[in-house]
Amino acid sequence: MKENATSDKFSASCEACKLKGVCSPAEREVCVSPRKSWTAVVLAYVVPFVVLIAVVVVLNGKLDNEPLVGTIALCSVGVYYILLKLFGKEIEKWFRHNE
Repeated sequence: MKENATSDKFSASCEACKLKGVCSPAEREVCVSPRKSWTAVVLAYVVPFVVLIAVVVVLNGKLDNEPLVGTIALCSVGVYYILLKLFGKEIEKWFRHNE
């Protein structure tokens, strides 16, 4: 029963999708605008990479212990993903609102 509700939800969103002509029938489970998909890529991959590099660059000049710098940098990326998860509902609202 859940599967039907989910497929109905996707069908309704595909009908409202501006890019539905681009999708093949097999790909019509999720229709996402290019702007939203790039925003998701930036949030999931680019920002954590920038955080990692920034922490390594800043701490490498201040600390002489490279394993500690690497550990702190990886933990900072972990904190970023935790914050992303905690603010997931707000991010989801933003994605839904900015269609």
